[in-house]
Amino acid sequence: MVMMPYNATWRNIRKLMHQVTAAEVMAKKQVLMSREADKYQPVMERESMQLVWDYYSNPREWFLHNGRYSHRYFIYPRLRLI
Repeated sequence: MVMMPYNATWRNIRKLMHQVTAAEVMAKKQVLMSREADKYQPVMERESMQLVWDYYSNPREWFLHNGRYSHRYFIYPRLRLI
C-alpha cells in the first residue's frame, strides 16, 4: 500500500484497513471495560446505598450528597484509589 498510487483503489484499501483495525480495538476495549466494571461493582453498590441513606437522613443537603457521590463514583476509580 505504501507504494500504491493515490487513487480510488488506495482509498478503498485504506478504508477497509481502518474498519478492521477499529473493530479489533473496540473488541479489546469492551473486554477491558467489562473487567474494570466488575472490579468496581462492590464500590458502586456501596456508594449508591450510601447516597440513598444520605437523602433519607438529611434531605435538605441533597446537593452535598450529590457532590460526594459523584466524586466517589467518577473520580476515585480513575485515580485507582479505591
